[in-house]
Amino acid sequence: MNKKILWWGRSDLNYSRNSICQNLLQDLGYEIINFSPHFSSLAHIEILFRGIKDIHLVWVPCFRHRDLMSAKKWALSNSVPLIFDPFISAWDKQVYERNKYLPDSNGALNLKHWESKLFNSADLLIADTKMHMNMFINEFQVNPNKILVLNVGADDRIFKPSLPIELGSDIHILFYGSFISLHGASIIAEAAIKLSNHKNLFWTFLGSGPELNKIKKMTRSFPNIKFENNIEYHKLSWRIKKAHILLGIFSKSRKANNVIPNKVYQSLACGRLVITRSSDAYPPLRGGVNSGIFFVPPEDSNALKNTILQLLKAPDKIVTAGKNAQKTYENNFSAEKIKKQMLAVLKAARQR
Repeated sequence: MNKKILWWGRSDLNYSRNSICQNLLQDLGYEIINFSPHFSSLAHIEILFRGIKDIHLVWVPCFRHRDLMSAKKWALSNSVPLIFDPFISAWDKQVYERNKYLPDSNGALNLKHWESKLFNSADLLIADTKMHMNMFINEFQVNPNKILVLNVGADDRIFKPSLPIELGSDIHILFYGSFISLHGASIIAEAAIKLSNHKNLFWTFLGSGPELNKIKKMTRSFPNIKFENNIEYHKLSWRIKKAHILLGIFSKSRKANNVIPNKVYQSLACGRLVITRSSDAYPPLRGGVNSGIFFVPPEDSNALKNTILQLLKAPDKIVTAGKNAQKTYENNFSAEKIKKQMLAVLKAARQR
Protein backbone atom coordinates (compact mmCIF):
# COMPACT_ATOMS: atom_id res chain seq x y z
CA MET A 1 0.00 0.00 0.00
CA ASN A 2 1.31 3.47 -0.89
CA LYS A 3 1.87 5.83 1.97
CA LYS A 4 -0.80 8.52 2.06
CA ILE A 5 -0.29 12.24 2.48
CA LEU A 6 -3.30 14.33 3.44
CA TRP A 7 -3.07 17.62 1.50
CA TRP A 8 -5.05 19.87 3.82
CA GLY A 9 -6.53 23.18 2.71
CA ARG A 10 -8.40 25.03 -0.01
CA SER A 11 -5.29 25.46 -2.13
CA ASP A 12 -4.80 26.11 -5.82
CA LEU A 13 -3.44 22.78 -7.04
CA ASN A 14 -2.36 24.37 -10.32
CA TYR A 15 -0.12 26.91 -8.58
CA SER A 16 3.49 26.17 -9.44
CA ARG A 17 4.69 25.47 -5.89
CA ASN A 18 1.80 23.10 -5.18
CA SER A 19 1.94 21.19 -8.46
CA ILE A 20 5.71 20.69 -8.20
CA CYS A 21 5.44 19.39 -4.63
CA GLN A 22 2.58 17.05 -5.46
CA ASN A 23 4.37 15.70 -8.53
CA LEU A 24 7.50 15.10 -6.48
CA LEU A 25 5.62 13.28 -3.74
CA GLN A 26 3.80 11.10 -6.25
CA ASP A 27 7.07 10.28 -8.02
CA LEU A 28 8.40 9.16 -4.65
CA GLY A 29 5.52 6.72 -4.27
CA TYR A 30 3.12 8.70 -2.08
CA GLU A 31 -0.62 8.87 -2.63
CA ILE A 32 -2.03 12.39 -2.27
CA ILE A 33 -5.44 12.76 -0.63
CA ASN A 34 -6.72 16.28 -1.34
CA PHE A 35 -8.93 17.61 1.43
CA SER A 36 -10.55 20.96 0.69
CA PRO A 37 -12.79 21.83 3.67
CA HIS A 38 -15.86 24.04 3.41
CA PHE A 39 -14.87 25.97 6.54
CA SER A 40 -11.22 26.15 7.59
CA SER A 41 -11.90 26.53 11.31
CA LEU A 42 -14.20 23.48 11.40
CA ALA A 43 -12.19 21.27 9.08
CA HIS A 44 -11.03 18.95 11.88
CA ILE A 45 -14.72 18.09 12.42
CA GLU A 46 -15.68 17.93 8.75
CA ILE A 47 -12.93 15.41 8.00
CA LEU A 48 -14.53 12.93 10.42
CA PHE A 49 -17.35 12.51 7.88
CA ARG A 50 -15.07 12.01 4.87
CA GLY A 51 -13.94 8.46 5.65
CA ILE A 52 -10.27 9.34 5.32
CA LYS A 53 -7.99 6.75 6.93
CA ASP A 54 -4.42 5.48 7.12
CA ILE A 55 -2.76 8.88 6.73
CA HIS A 56 1.01 9.01 7.26
CA LEU A 57 1.53 12.76 7.00
CA VAL A 58 -0.48 16.00 6.88
CA TRP A 59 0.74 18.69 4.48
CA VAL A 60 -0.66 22.23 4.72
CA PRO A 61 0.33 23.96 1.45
CA CYS A 62 1.39 27.50 0.64
CA PHE A 63 -0.76 30.47 1.62
CA ARG A 64 -3.08 28.31 3.76
CA HIS A 65 -2.32 29.84 7.15
CA ARG A 66 -6.00 29.79 8.08
CA ASP A 67 -6.12 25.98 7.67
CA LEU A 68 -3.21 25.22 9.96
CA MET A 69 -4.81 25.12 13.40
CA SER A 70 -7.62 22.75 12.43
CA ALA A 71 -5.09 20.55 10.64
CA LYS A 72 -2.96 20.57 13.78
CA LYS A 73 -5.90 19.44 15.93
CA TRP A 74 -6.59 16.49 13.64
CA ALA A 75 -2.90 15.59 13.29
CA LEU A 76 -2.44 15.57 17.07
CA SER A 77 -5.50 13.41 17.67
CA ASN A 78 -4.28 10.92 15.07
CA SER A 79 -0.57 11.02 16.01
CA VAL A 80 0.39 12.14 12.50
CA PRO A 81 3.23 14.63 11.78
CA LEU A 82 2.25 17.94 10.20
CA ILE A 83 4.27 19.88 7.63
CA PHE A 84 3.52 23.52 6.83
CA ASP A 85 4.78 25.14 3.64
CA PRO A 86 3.68 28.78 4.17
CA PHE A 87 5.67 30.24 1.25
CA ILE A 88 4.99 33.76 2.57
CA SER A 89 4.75 35.54 5.88
CA ALA A 90 1.54 37.56 6.25
CA TRP A 91 3.36 39.85 8.70
CA ASP A 92 6.25 40.44 6.27
CA LYS A 93 3.85 41.10 3.40
CA GLN A 94 1.59 43.53 5.25
CA VAL A 95 4.41 45.47 6.95
CA TYR A 96 7.23 45.53 4.41
CA GLU A 97 5.52 45.05 1.05
CA ARG A 98 2.07 46.60 1.35
CA ASN A 99 3.09 49.05 4.10
CA LYS A 100 -0.25 48.51 5.81
CA TYR A 101 1.28 48.63 9.31
CA LEU A 102 4.28 50.36 10.82
CA PRO A 103 6.71 47.73 12.20
CA ASP A 104 6.12 48.74 15.85
CA SER A 105 2.36 49.27 15.57
CA ASN A 106 -0.13 47.13 17.47
CA GLY A 107 -1.47 45.76 14.20
CA ALA A 108 1.97 44.57 13.12
CA LEU A 109 2.85 43.12 16.52
CA ASN A 110 -0.46 41.26 16.80
CA LEU A 111 -0.08 39.83 13.31
CA LYS A 112 3.47 38.75 14.05
CA HIS A 113 2.42 37.06 17.31
CA TRP A 114 -0.40 35.20 15.55
CA GLU A 115 1.89 34.03 12.77
CA SER A 116 4.65 33.01 15.17
CA LYS A 117 2.15 30.79 16.97
CA LEU A 118 1.19 29.19 13.64
CA PHE A 119 4.74 28.55 12.49
CA ASN A 120 5.76 27.07 15.81
CA SER A 121 2.74 24.74 15.92
CA ALA A 122 3.89 22.79 12.85
CA ASP A 123 6.07 19.73 13.36
CA LEU A 124 8.13 20.79 10.37
CA LEU A 125 8.25 24.14 8.58
CA ILE A 126 9.38 24.48 4.97
CA ALA A 127 11.13 27.55 3.59
CA ASP A 128 11.65 28.14 -0.13
CA THR A 129 14.99 29.94 0.37
CA LYS A 130 17.62 30.23 3.08
CA MET A 131 16.63 33.86 3.53
CA HIS A 132 13.08 32.83 4.42
CA MET A 133 14.47 30.18 6.75
CA ASN A 134 16.50 32.85 8.52
CA MET A 135 13.40 35.03 8.79
CA PHE A 136 11.41 32.21 10.42
CA ILE A 137 14.22 31.74 12.93
CA ASN A 138 15.04 35.36 13.70
CA GLU A 139 11.60 36.99 13.49
CA PHE A 140 9.31 34.18 14.63
CA GLN A 141 11.66 32.26 16.97
CA VAL A 142 11.11 28.94 15.20
CA ASN A 143 13.53 26.22 16.29
CA PRO A 144 16.13 25.85 13.48
CA ASN A 145 15.84 22.07 13.81
CA LYS A 146 12.21 22.33 12.68
CA ILE A 147 12.95 24.11 9.37
CA LEU A 148 14.21 22.77 6.04
CA VAL A 149 14.70 24.52 2.70
CA LEU A 150 12.81 23.23 -0.32
CA ASN A 151 13.50 25.39 -3.36
CA VAL A 152 10.61 26.00 -5.74
CA GLY A 153 12.26 25.05 -9.01
CA ALA A 154 10.27 24.67 -12.22
CA ASP A 155 7.95 21.92 -13.40
CA ASP A 156 10.32 20.00 -15.66
CA ARG A 157 7.38 18.42 -17.45
CA ILE A 158 6.59 21.87 -18.85
CA PHE A 159 9.71 24.04 -18.63
CA LYS A 160 12.40 22.37 -20.71
CA PRO A 161 15.37 23.70 -22.66
CA SER A 162 15.00 24.11 -26.39
CA LEU A 163 17.46 24.61 -29.20
CA PRO A 164 19.70 27.67 -28.74
CA ILE A 165 17.89 30.88 -29.49
CA GLU A 166 18.21 32.30 -32.99
CA LEU A 167 19.30 35.90 -33.26
CA GLY A 168 17.87 38.26 -35.83
CA SER A 169 17.79 42.02 -36.03
CA ASP A 170 14.99 42.28 -33.45
CA ILE A 171 15.40 41.55 -29.73
CA HIS A 172 12.34 40.55 -27.73
CA ILE A 173 12.17 41.20 -23.97
CA LEU A 174 9.48 39.58 -21.84
CA PHE A 175 8.13 40.22 -18.37
CA TYR A 176 5.26 38.10 -17.10
CA GLY A 177 3.55 38.10 -13.75
CA SER A 178 0.72 39.32 -11.57
CA PHE A 179 1.80 42.97 -11.45
CA ILE A 180 2.11 43.26 -7.69
CA SER A 181 4.42 45.80 -6.07
CA LEU A 182 6.99 43.07 -5.35
CA HIS A 183 7.67 42.79 -9.08
CA GLY A 184 8.65 46.41 -9.60
CA ALA A 185 7.14 46.47 -13.10
CA SER A 186 7.35 50.28 -13.16
CA ILE A 187 11.16 49.97 -13.15
CA ILE A 188 10.91 47.86 -16.30
CA ALA A 189 8.60 50.43 -17.88
CA GLU A 190 11.06 53.24 -17.07
CA ALA A 191 13.93 51.30 -18.66
CA ALA A 192 11.82 50.53 -21.74
CA ILE A 193 10.95 54.21 -22.16
CA LYS A 194 14.62 55.21 -21.83
CA LEU A 195 15.47 52.71 -24.59
CA SER A 196 12.55 53.64 -26.84
CA ASN A 197 14.89 55.02 -29.51
CA HIS A 198 16.15 51.47 -30.11
CA LYS A 199 13.54 50.40 -32.64
CA ASN A 200 14.77 46.79 -32.70
CA LEU A 201 13.85 46.31 -29.03
CA PHE A 202 10.37 44.90 -28.47
CA TRP A 203 9.01 44.76 -24.92
CA THR A 204 6.09 42.62 -23.78
CA PHE A 205 4.26 42.74 -20.45
CA LEU A 206 2.19 39.58 -19.98
CA GLY A 207 -0.38 39.07 -17.25
CA SER A 208 -2.71 41.08 -15.06
CA GLY A 209 -2.76 42.58 -11.60
CA PRO A 210 -2.96 45.70 -9.43
CA GLU A 211 -0.25 47.73 -11.19
CA LEU A 212 -1.11 46.82 -14.80
CA ASN A 213 -3.12 49.95 -15.55
CA LYS A 214 -0.36 52.11 -14.11
CA ILE A 215 2.17 50.49 -16.45
CA LYS A 216 -0.14 50.88 -19.44
CA LYS A 217 -0.55 54.60 -18.72
CA MET A 218 3.23 55.03 -18.39
CA THR A 219 3.95 53.37 -21.73
CA ARG A 220 0.93 54.20 -23.92
CA SER A 221 2.94 56.51 -26.22
CA PHE A 222 5.56 53.87 -27.07
CA PRO A 223 4.61 51.44 -29.87
CA ASN A 224 7.44 48.99 -29.09
CA ILE A 225 5.88 48.23 -25.70
CA LYS A 226 3.05 45.71 -25.91
CA PHE A 227 0.72 43.92 -23.49
CA GLU A 228 -0.60 40.37 -23.59
CA ASN A 229 -3.31 38.72 -21.53
CA ASN A 230 -2.70 35.79 -19.22
CA ILE A 231 -2.13 32.49 -20.97
CA GLU A 232 -2.62 28.91 -19.83
CA TYR A 233 0.15 27.63 -17.60
CA HIS A 234 1.20 24.85 -19.95
CA LYS A 235 1.76 27.41 -22.74
CA LEU A 236 4.10 29.54 -20.65
CA SER A 237 7.22 27.62 -21.68
CA TRP A 238 6.41 28.25 -25.34
CA ARG A 239 5.99 31.97 -24.67
CA ILE A 240 9.25 32.19 -22.73
CA LYS A 241 11.14 30.63 -25.63
CA LYS A 242 9.79 33.25 -28.05
CA ALA A 243 11.75 35.90 -26.13
CA HIS A 244 15.49 36.57 -26.04
CA ILE A 245 15.64 38.23 -22.61
CA LEU A 246 13.47 37.50 -19.57
CA LEU A 247 12.94 39.90 -16.70
CA GLY A 248 12.60 39.00 -13.01
CA ILE A 249 11.68 41.36 -10.17
CA PHE A 250 13.04 44.78 -9.26
CA SER A 251 11.39 45.97 -6.04
CA LYS A 252 13.63 47.02 -3.13
CA SER A 253 11.35 45.43 -0.52
CA ARG A 254 12.62 43.03 2.13
CA LYS A 255 10.46 40.29 0.68
CA ALA A 256 11.97 40.77 -2.77
CA ASN A 257 15.39 40.17 -1.22
CA ASN A 258 14.19 36.91 0.32
CA VAL A 259 12.72 35.17 -2.72
CA ILE A 260 13.64 33.57 -6.01
CA PRO A 261 10.55 34.15 -8.18
CA ASN A 262 8.83 31.43 -10.20
CA LYS A 263 9.60 33.35 -13.38
CA VAL A 264 13.35 33.12 -12.73
CA TYR A 265 13.30 29.35 -12.18
CA GLN A 266 11.10 28.83 -15.23
CA SER A 267 13.13 31.04 -17.55
CA LEU A 268 16.45 29.49 -16.55
CA ALA A 269 14.99 26.02 -17.06
CA CYS A 270 13.99 27.03 -20.59
CA GLY A 271 17.49 28.25 -21.36
CA ARG A 272 16.81 31.97 -21.40
CA LEU A 273 18.94 34.62 -19.77
CA VAL A 274 17.34 36.56 -16.94
CA ILE A 275 17.89 40.08 -15.67
CA THR A 276 16.67 40.59 -12.12
CA ARG A 277 17.46 42.49 -8.94
CA SER A 278 20.37 41.38 -6.80
CA SER A 279 19.24 39.24 -3.87
CA ASP A 280 20.69 37.27 -0.99
CA ALA A 281 18.27 34.43 -1.76
CA TYR A 282 20.37 33.05 -4.62
CA PRO A 283 23.21 30.56 -4.21
CA PRO A 284 26.68 32.05 -4.76
CA LEU A 285 26.70 32.91 -8.45
CA ARG A 286 28.80 35.13 -10.63
CA GLY A 287 26.21 37.27 -12.34
CA GLY A 288 26.46 37.82 -16.08
CA VAL A 289 27.09 35.73 -19.17
CA ASN A 290 28.77 32.90 -17.25
CA SER A 291 25.66 32.15 -15.18
CA GLY A 292 22.92 33.47 -17.45
CA ILE A 293 21.59 35.66 -14.61
CA PHE A 294 22.37 39.38 -14.74
CA PHE A 295 21.89 41.07 -11.39
CA VAL A 296 21.10 44.79 -11.08
CA PRO A 297 20.51 46.93 -7.97
CA PRO A 298 16.84 47.06 -6.90
CA GLU A 299 14.67 49.85 -8.26
CA ASP A 300 17.38 51.04 -10.64
CA SER A 301 15.99 51.49 -14.14
CA ASN A 302 19.30 52.93 -15.36
CA ALA A 303 21.13 49.74 -14.35
CA LEU A 304 18.52 47.67 -16.17
CA LYS A 305 18.81 49.91 -19.22
CA ASN A 306 22.61 49.68 -19.23
CA THR A 307 22.60 45.89 -18.89
CA ILE A 308 20.34 45.60 -21.92
CA LEU A 309 22.52 48.06 -23.87
CA GLN A 310 25.60 45.91 -23.14
CA LEU A 311 23.80 42.89 -24.55
CA LEU A 312 22.74 44.85 -27.63
CA LYS A 313 26.37 45.75 -28.31
CA ALA A 314 27.42 42.09 -28.16
CA PRO A 315 24.31 40.07 -29.13
CA ASP A 316 26.24 36.79 -29.28
CA LYS A 317 26.33 37.01 -25.49
CA ILE A 318 22.54 36.54 -25.48
CA VAL A 319 22.99 33.10 -27.02
CA THR A 320 25.88 32.15 -24.73
CA ALA A 321 24.10 33.43 -21.63
CA GLY A 322 21.00 31.43 -22.56
CA LYS A 323 23.02 28.21 -22.71
CA ASN A 324 24.65 29.01 -19.37
CA ALA A 325 21.29 29.89 -17.82
CA GLN A 326 20.11 26.34 -18.39
CA LYS A 327 23.36 25.00 -16.88
CA THR A 328 22.84 27.23 -13.83
CA TYR A 329 19.38 25.78 -13.42
CA GLU A 330 20.62 22.19 -13.66
CA ASN A 331 23.49 22.81 -11.24
CA ASN A 332 21.36 24.51 -8.58
CA PHE A 333 17.63 23.91 -9.00
CA SER A 334 17.09 20.80 -11.13
CA ALA A 335 14.41 18.22 -10.38
CA GLU A 336 17.09 15.94 -8.94
CA LYS A 337 18.34 18.66 -6.60
CA ILE A 338 14.85 19.42 -5.34
CA LYS A 339 14.03 15.72 -5.09
CA LYS A 340 16.91 15.36 -2.62
CA GLN A 341 15.55 18.28 -0.61
CA MET A 342 12.10 16.66 -0.57
CA LEU A 343 13.57 13.36 0.63
CA ALA A 344 15.23 15.25 3.49
CA VAL A 345 11.86 16.83 4.37
CA LEU A 346 10.10 13.44 4.42
CA LYS A 347 12.87 11.86 6.48
CA ALA A 348 12.69 14.67 9.04
CA ALA A 349 8.89 14.34 9.21
CA ARG A 350 9.14 10.62 9.95
CA GLN A 351 11.42 11.39 12.88
CA ARG A 352 8.91 13.73 14.55
